[in-house]
Amino acid sequence: MDNQHPNIPWLKLFASGFIGGLIWSSASLLLGIPELIRMLSDIESWHKFAELLWKLPLFIVGFSILFACLCMIFIAYYRFYWVRVLVLTTFILLIAPQFLILIFMPYVGVWGFIFHPLDLPLWGNVIVVGIYAVFLYWWSKIPYGLFIKYNVIRKLAQWTKKLAGETTKNRKKLQEILDEGFSASRKKRRQARKEKRVEKRKQKKRAAVENKPTD
Repeated sequence: MDNQHPNIPWLKLFASGFIGGLIWSSASLLLGIPELIRMLSDIESWHKFAELLWKLPLFIVGFSILFACLCMIFIAYYRFYWVRVLVLTTFILLIAPQFLILIFMPYVGVWGFIFHPLDLPLWGNVIVVGIYAVFLYWWSKIPYGLFIKYNVIRKLAQWTKKLAGETTKNRKKLQEILDEGFSASRKKRRQARKEKRVEKRKQKKRAAVENKPTD
């Protein structure tokens, strides 16, 4: 694992994110100007307007701090291995329950037949339960294939470890962000963008030459 990462000015990063949050939150408030004018024209809404006056600064500061923290997490993702593992694991834990509910929802129907039988004759319930049992037998192939045959949990763990372990690639990406962002001079940022455009043109030319049919 390559630990040669560029130095990150965290305080400057937080300040830049906070200023960016101020700009975004202030711009979003412009959308509420018509509502603000309507409240001013309504005498009964003066107390709401007064309450809004002291809540707006709190909203702007809170959103700016949140934006600054997200910027720091974004940079920390490319800087630290453990942050990448934490972010990827959190992403999986947020997405996985949706699929687990979909996969195991049919089995909840069994409890419905046990505690809330259908208002049908005995032979009708037998037929419905039999059809549902056949369906569950077919449906069981999905969790069996995912968790037993394909071993999706181990695959996700390997994917997380592989993606989080690409330290060299993430270090280069971090350096690009720093070169094009707040830690670079304006001249250096222009030079970096120019070099990137030249490199893309060279790649397109090489790809065109390689794909050119030969007689």
